[in-house]
Amino acid sequence: MFFLGILMTFAAPPDSPIDVNALARDAVAHETKMFDDVEKHCFTMRIFQEDTGDNPHRKQETRLEHVCFRDGVPVYQRLEINGKATGAKPTDPFPPADAEWRKRAEKIREGHKTQIDIMQQCLKAFTFTFVNETTFDGRTAIVIDIRPNPNYEATSRTTELMKSVSGRAWIDKETHNVMRIEAKTFKDFALWGGLAVRIKEGGTFEMRQKEFEGEWFPYFMESRWEGKLAMVRHIGDHYRLERYGFEQRTLP
Repeated sequence: MFFLGILMTFAAPPDSPIDVNALARDAVAHETKMFDDVEKHCFTMRIFQEDTGDNPHRKQETRLEHVCFRDGVPVYQRLEINGKATGAKPTDPFPPADAEWRKRAEKIREGHKTQIDIMQQCLKAFTFTFVNETTFDGRTAIVIDIRPNPNYEATSRTTELMKSVSGRAWIDKETHNVMRIEAKTFKDFALWGGLAVRIKEGGTFEMRQKEFEGEWFPYFMESRWEGKLAMVRHIGDHYRLERYGFEQRTLP
């Protein structure tokens, strides 16, 4: 559901009261730059995750973690699990880089490239309409409704998902940073050709971003979805993430 969040730039109707093409390009550029900006900081992250399927032993877990980056790759210190302290502290040394970490780091870097490519695809995959201007988090925001571009040809199964998603975006009028996105699947979507997993209509995603001491960061994300595994088993997931305490720092 992460890719539901990359819904901020599309093609512009000619009668838009603002230059939405410029708005679109700026929003994507800011989101791409944000990858690098986040990697220069440490922060605390609280995660709630719940398996909403029909497994009687389904997982429900809350984690509190301190996160820093080494060479652009996150390194975690788990501080709490389900409200119980682990004994670790944010001031504890992070584990050194080893062979296993380097292998994981390479996969994460490749994943970043894929995410940036998908952001660029959003420029082609969606159309949008200007809704209004409003105040959000104390700032003036441009509100845009998002719809799939019927002429878009997907380049992968991930970008195919964009044909099933609509939503709304709040974009900061002054900086063109994305402040908030709400997205929803309006029809069922088949993963891996529909042979394994089918995601039901009604999956949702929300992301919020704001300025912290002159820099913009994503501080809240939440997604919910349900579906079928092998056309039989009911599966689903509810995921919520909150970030705070951003501090400029990287690991050696």
